[in-house]
Amino acid sequence: MPLKSVALAHIDSSWVYPGDEDYRGLLKENDLTEETVARTKEVRGWIAAQKIAALPEDPEIAVGPQCHDPFDCPFSNYCNQGIPQPEHPIELLGNCFRARRTGNGQNGDGRRE
Repeated sequence: MPLKSVALAHIDSSWVYPGDEDYRGLLKENDLTEETVARTKEVRGWIAAQKIAALPEDPEIAVGPQCHDPFDCPFSNYCNQGIPQPEHPIELLGNCFRARRTGNGQNGDGRRE
């Protein structure tokens, strides 16, 4: 269902009841359309994850790059159960040992290859 706009209504804590059952101004609306549209891809990922979680059996697919692209799958820990993991994974080192080509026969840190 396409949305025209998204807003959040909350109670205005500075509102004072004027009487006569007049509650105009009690709720204050904030337009969240822009923020909502910006998170569309993320929300689609949540929906896809919930469809997987609702399956009666685990999906028949090996752990791989699809587990982190386009977003990190919230079931990674579950799926990695039973798969031997290194005590100190290389990813902890970050990018410090990744060779970066500079086009001049050297790594990004200036050392010869």
